[in-house]
Amino acid sequence: MKKIFLSISVCSIALGLFLYFYTFPVPIQQVHRAVQFNYGDPQSVEHTRVYIDGVLERPIGRDHYFKGSMIWEHLDRTKTYETQIWIRRNEMAVISYFGMNQDGTPSVFFLGRAQVEGEFAQIFVELAPEEEVNTRQTERSFLAAPAGSYEEGMNMIQDDYEVHYSSLKE
Repeated sequence: MKKIFLSISVCSIALGLFLYFYTFPVPIQQVHRAVQFNYGDPQSVEHTRVYIDGVLERPIGRDHYFKGSMIWEHLDRTKTYETQIWIRRNEMAVISYFGMNQDGTPSVFFLGRAQVEGEFAQIFVELAPEEEVNTRQTERSFLAAPAGSYEEGMNMIQDDYEVHYSSLKE
């Protein structure tokens, strides 16, 4: 009886450690049509594409992590930097790019706050102010994929608001 209890305990601990430390990696290789636009300004739409290539790690009970490249066709800085994305369990994310300057010093830039659905089936980014193009101070600029129009991008934002922030209205 003691031997059976010991065997079950050892197996349970081994399984628990495996589930805790294994990250369940998923390779991601996708291309989406995308738009960049200013909130409330349908005339500001710029059509682009996003190329995603890397590994999404999904440990049980912890935040997900993506490492690889996420290249937004119209943003040159995203073409030469490695992308790292921490995805909170509520699918909110922060997109950062890491690279080296010409003098060999490390360089980091923050693209913005993102919402990632599943395994990058849908992504939108509220751009950090320094990445906004052709905007006035009062406007917020977004990237949305897959999207081909201002309306599709706005629908993604409205859906996210309803899911994550609707309880704040009450």
